[in-house]
Amino acid sequence: MKRTKKLVSSLWTSFMDLCVTRCPKTGRVRGLRWDSSLSRLLFPLIGLAAIAWFLVRVIPKPSRATYPCQRFAAGIGGGFLTYLIGLGVSWSLLHRLRRHMTRPLNPGRGHGLRGHGVHAGPVHGGL
Repeated sequence: MKRTKKLVSSLWTSFMDLCVTRCPKTGRVRGLRWDSSLSRLLFPLIGLAAIAWFLVRVIPKPSRATYPCQRFAAGIGGGFLTYLIGLGVSWSLLHRLRRHMTRPLNPGRGHGLRGHGVHAGPVHGGL
């Protein structure tokens, strides 16, 4: 039993070293390694798993949201949702900008000063 526990611990440590960067002095986790394809694959999976875990545990009994494991899962899930929202907004804005920049200008459709509340000619209905 002790040997199996040691083997699992060493496998977990080597797996974590592939996915995270550590502080050279303390050995604490500093962040994800984005140069590893394994990290890029695991980030969305961990985010989805955290959201699912939080919802499965908290919906039946809302007082569980105060448990330390649920607070941790909420932080990871919330960060993942923020990442997804930011990715969606960025994609949408870039898509609109690209569409706007490649569209030819049509002078009859109000480009320039016309149609934007700015009048370039004399004021009508004078004295």
